[in-house]
Amino acid sequence: MPAKKDKKKTETEVPNQTKKGKSEAKRQKDKNPSEPAAPIQYTEKVFPIVGIGASAGGLKALEKFFDHMPPQENISFVVVQHLDPKHESLMPGLLEKHTEMKISTANSGQKIEPNHLYIRPPGRDVVVKNRTLYLQEPSEGRGIQLTIDIFFRSLAEDLGELAICIILSGAGSDGTLGLKSIKGEGGMAMVQEEKQAEYNGMPLSAINTGLVDYILPVEKMPGQLITYIRHLSEVPERIGSDEEKTEQSVNRILTSVRLATGHDFKNYKRGTIHRRVARRMAVQQIGEISHYAQYLRQNPAEIHELFKDLLINVTNFFRDPAAFEVLQGDHLRVQVFATDISDETIEFGRVGVYPDNIAADVSPERLKRFFTKESNNYLIDRQIREMVVFAVHDLTRDPPFSRLDLVSCRNVLIYMNTPLQKKIIPLFHYALREGGILFLGSSEGVGEYTQLFELIDQKHRIYRNKKTEDQHALLEQLIGRAGPELGEPARGARGQPARDARQSELNIRRLVEQSIIRKYAPPSVLVDGKFQILYFHGDTSKYLKPPRGEPSFDLLRMATEGLHYTLDKALLEVKRGKKPLTLENLKIRDNLAFLTVDIVLTPLFETRGGSDLILISFEDKTPPHEIRSEEDRPPMRS
Repeated sequence: MPAKKDKKKTETEVPNQTKKGKSEAKRQKDKNPSEPAAPIQYTEKVFPIVGIGASAGGLKALEKFFDHMPPQENISFVVVQHLDPKHESLMPGLLEKHTEMKISTANSGQKIEPNHLYIRPPGRDVVVKNRTLYLQEPSEGRGIQLTIDIFFRSLAEDLGELAICIILSGAGSDGTLGLKSIKGEGGMAMVQEEKQAEYNGMPLSAINTGLVDYILPVEKMPGQLITYIRHLSEVPERIGSDEEKTEQSVNRILTSVRLATGHDFKNYKRGTIHRRVARRMAVQQIGEISHYAQYLRQNPAEIHELFKDLLINVTNFFRDPAAFEVLQGDHLRVQVFATDISDETIEFGRVGVYPDNIAADVSPERLKRFFTKESNNYLIDRQIREMVVFAVHDLTRDPPFSRLDLVSCRNVLIYMNTPLQKKIIPLFHYALREGGILFLGSSEGVGEYTQLFELIDQKHRIYRNKKTEDQHALLEQLIGRAGPELGEPARGARGQPARDARQSELNIRRLVEQSIIRKYAPPSVLVDGKFQILYFHGDTSKYLKPPRGEPSFDLLRMATEGLHYTLDKALLEVKRGKKPLTLENLKIRDNLAFLTVDIVLTPLFETRGGSDLILISFEDKTPPHEIRSEEDRPPMRS
């Protein structure tokens, strides 16, 4: 579990996981046990605003939370609970018995103040902008409660890395998408322990994202919240106090990440790196960046958590809908693929299961057409899922794709420094066919490379790829800067493999997926120089069958009737000539039917061991009306 689980301690103590021992809050109490720690000091513009989402069973959780929350910590709370829109809420009066904070029902135009508790009124959605609350009519026609998601998203947009969300008892999944937005901006997420929640649907949905920072009983939340905020307010000053020492520690941190994951963040903007490191230091209650660098070396699991923070994942359908409407107007025919440097993100995409609150972003028409509802989830239709190939791919290091119709790479470049951006933008030009579309984020652009792209839409940063005279020269330039050779593990500072033995398997998988994407994802297999199958993609059962007797991955033994000799000859020809070969309109038997198939054989590269790899892709070209049973088929001549 990525989040920190609670252990048996007092209500306001939180363990510090560094060797130093006590947390900052505990050390302050030890100095003068008779006095509580002084309230956190903030300016009027930067005090924390905490959003709390709750539904069924949430009232008891809220009462217990505020029973343990000191009223003068200069923190503001906004409670968003599912309420009957036709009845006045009794919550303000009920919570007055559990806190000395000033409580009020949220009003439009109401400026948020510290040490105040605001409660969403029935029948209205509440959002925050410029630290001011606004009410709006709830979304209609969605069929589910999304009020928590709506507020959390607005909180993420308004406060960025200062945004904090807490999810308490409730059924369904409201709050999960908003939590993702807050985490995408670098904020903090805390969730009620599922065993304690009277209704654990909302807590479990949030926990299953793998993004939650703290999973705690309600009574332990206030102490942890105060400790996190205190560290968050102090760490940035400590990070910037000595630039030389900070840079040394940051380099050590990034080296630890590179050695553990194979991904190098040295060319990401330092401000982003500092903020994400500061957030992880606050979560772990570590005050000095040098101590955090040491902590990473002793705690590999924390490296993974920092890596996830650095990825800056903000995931929802049709983010910036107006931009997608521009693309929709062009009626683009696209190759469908999805890449990311995170294995977890790719696996999530492959599964194609989403919480029901995607209804906030996906129209009822699309939900009905492309999804199947099961319990509290939406499952993407099999036909759509099979159109998409998901591949782990690092655009800063891995060789580029080619002949693509559309590249959507939004809100990635803004986190990279200028030299890295200058290396990536020509990659997009090479990857796209002439006239292909480049779709960037609203704060991004192609910079000095206007000779490679024509601007289509200034507001939404949509470009059309221009033709260049010498694509081969451009490819050589790109490959020269692409980093480690395809198929070779990323190397650490001392030339040691950055990952374990599984790296070689991941390289094969990555190679196959990239090649398959270029072929519109037909069923395919990868074979070595002895024609042994190394990797399957898609359903190859029409073309390959397990042989009788001993198990074997010999392609020629597995080939169905009518393919054995054809494949044998073609494989030898491709192996000798090292050029792609297409076999068109082959007739093969599939049970009682006969199919027309094109087979494309593509040599990929020579490994260091001298074994050629060949990708064999099967493309079914049989028109439905031509599929006939064996009884209808004329007898074959010997």
